[in-house]
Amino acid sequence: MKMEAEINSLCTPIPGQKSRSSRNFSLFHLPTNKKVRVVVERKYQGISFTFDVMSDELNSTDHVIWNNVGNGSILKMPDLIRQSKGWYIANPSISSTVGFTDLVRETFKVKFYTLE
Repeated sequence: MKMEAEINSLCTPIPGQKSRSSRNFSLFHLPTNKKVRVVVERKYQGISFTFDVMSDELNSTDHVIWNNVGNGSILKMPDLIRQSKGWYIANPSISSTVGFTDLVRETFKVKFYTLE
């Protein structure tokens, strides 16, 4: 596996944003239908995250590229027709087996690896 992108995300939307929780990143260099594995790194064991990956559109409303993404997800690169400024993590959701309820200030790291 080869790491293609890495991004840090907040556990909640950035203040003033509806759903965005990270800065933009790019996987535009990958071909359509290329398989990508997602690895989510977090500070605490027993906590998992799911999130959407959205496109930051130039001249239209942002849209979801992939939804309900989590650690170990295997995704397929879409056909990139639209003009986009980049992609971002959005709508993060936390699942905890250890009782953490206030993780507003926590962050997690998402890494995208291509599969052969």
